[in-house]
Amino acid sequence: MLAKNVYKAFKLALSPLLTAHGYTRIKGEQGWTKLTDNGHLFVWLQCNKWGWDEHWGSSFIMEFQLIDNPEHFLSMHGRRERMGFFLEGHPEFEAMAHLNNTIIHQLPGTLRHMAVVEALDNGEPFAMVGVIPTKEPAIYGFDLGLQYYSLKDVELWIAFFQQHLLRIIEIFEKDIKSEAGLARARYNKAIGQMQNSHSRDEKFSILEAYLADEQDAHYRQCMQNVIAFAKGEGAYRLS
Repeated sequence: MLAKNVYKAFKLALSPLLTAHGYTRIKGEQGWTKLTDNGHLFVWLQCNKWGWDEHWGSSFIMEFQLIDNPEHFLSMHGRRERMGFFLEGHPEFEAMAHLNNTIIHQLPGTLRHMAVVEALDNGEPFAMVGVIPTKEPAIYGFDLGLQYYSLKDVELWIAFFQQHLLRIIEIFEKDIKSEAGLARARYNKAIGQMQNSHSRDEKFSILEAYLADEQDAHYRQCMQNVIAFAKGEGAYRLS
């Protein structure tokens, strides 16, 4: 299915919803924009640049940006994020991942067992060829590509966004964090402090202090992996 047909289907289906809430189309892009109390809000789609594959179809992402100056659209000014991250821990992320898995299970490549899967350092499976389902329930965020093979799949995604997009926009605009999202913020803060410190001992002290306080098991494990790698048990180094 050609990307232009995906864009056309989304435009026809979502424009009435967004226009009714004050959005206008972004000139030259596949998305919408609105001036809000928090700045200029942009929402847009982007299909996979590698196109459509007869075994795996293709995928798309939806990206969001909030900026003071609309001329900075598509830059790194303001706050710019993809759904797979800012929806972390929200029920909308779990529902999105579940629909994605439903589509992946029906792909020709999946039905013919064509995926080539290897394990990452943390033991999580990674598709070297093809795509594989996400572990459910999906809680912790990552850059989730939304899969489609046919117009039927695109229509499933359209129905999903007709139901959930306004809430997704609200979560982004107001920076509403779930418990998992707050845990990610604490993790990122500790990593940032570590990167800005000057001595190896200080770096380890920051990471170990984080571990002493953090209660989220997922991000505790992430930090334990960082520390293990830093001690020479992997590729990560504190320098």
